[in-house]
Amino acid sequence: MCFSLASAWWLYQTRRINARTALAAALLLLWGIALTQSRIAWIILPLFVVFCGQRIEGDRGGSRLFLLLLLGVFVCLVLSTPTLLGWAGVPVASVGERAAQTSVRVVLWKQALLISKLHPWVGAGWFQFGHYQALRWTALIVG
Repeated sequence: MCFSLASAWWLYQTRRINARTALAAALLLLWGIALTQSRIAWIILPLFVVFCGQRIEGDRGGSRLFLLLLLGVFVCLVLSTPTLLGWAGVPVASVGERAAQTSVRVVLWKQALLISKLHPWVGAGWFQFGHYQALRWTALIVG
C-alpha cells in the first residue's frame, strides 16, 4: 500500500492524474495502511516525506507541505482507528497496546539463539522451534 501511495504521488507529479484524484487515492491508501496497524508504516511514511518532499525541477509546488499534511492525516487515522472500529463492534487493540505487544519474531529469535547455543555446529534440523520452546519452558520450571 505504501508503494501504491508512492505511485499516486508519482502520477500526480508527472501530471498524469489531477490533484483531486491524487488526494482521493492518498486518503484511501492512508486509511488502508492505518487499518493494517502496520508498525513499519511509521518508518516508511516519514522517510517518504523526507525523500519525496524535496524540490525537484519540474514538479508541482507545495510538495513538502502537502506531504506533511498527509502524514498528519495518517497519524490522526491511526490514533482514531481503534475508537472508530470499537464503535462498529470490531475489537481492536489500541495504539499503545500494539506498540507494547511482544512480537512472535522476538520469540522465534530467542528460540533460534537457544538452538545455536545447544547445537552450534550442525543446528537442530527441521521443525525444531516448538521442541526447543518446550525444552526452554521445562528448564524454567524444573530449574
